[in-house]
Amino acid sequence: SIRKGLQMGHKWNVEYFCRAKLNPAEWLYNKTTYGQTIEEYIENGTKKWKKNKARQIEKLKSLGKEYYTKERLQGIAINKALVTT
Repeated sequence: SIRKGLQMGHKWNVEYFCRAKLNPAEWLYNKTTYGQTIEEYIENGTKKWKKNKARQIEKLKSLGKEYYTKERLQGIAINKALVTT
């Protein structure tokens, strides 16, 4: 369901699906075109996610808003409690 997807978002990332042998088509294209390994794809995906998250936080700061609100931190704590690694 959508709710579970949101809760598992921090676990269900690029690395999770690649390790489960559910490789995305983007990696297959990069593999054949550029010779990219799965480890490089995971690393690039993680960097891209972190860069986008930092950009989102900076945008909110420039608008005078806070990203890590009390409600968001509570949600993060609940989600981490629901997911076992």
